[in-house]
Amino acid sequence: MNLAGNALKFTRQGRVEITVEQQGEELIYRVVDTGIGISKDEIEKVFDEFRQVNAMVTREFGGTGLGLSITKRFIEMHGGRIGVESEPGRGSMFWFAVPLRVSVPA
Repeated sequence: MNLAGNALKFTRQGRVEITVEQQGEELIYRVVDTGIGISKDEIEKVFDEFRQVNAMVTREFGGTGLGLSITKRFIEMHGGRIGVESEPGRGSMFWFAVPLRVSVPA
């Protein structure tokens, strides 16, 4: 929900697309938008707590910078992984993969 909400918030014109597909023992979710995008130097920090892309984004769009860090922790707690690809002015693709079956230690 957080990834979809962010995509909608940062895409004033264009589109937001949400897909899911099974790859082996994982489900891969993708949220693609044509929004403002994120620069390469900011991508590495986007999952940090209280992190916004820059002060302009905070003023214009609001938020605390906690949503992506909480989302990352939640996905990882379920044995998954998350990532992002983006380009300023061209949009972003956030993805996450979660296992279909979780291994239980013996």
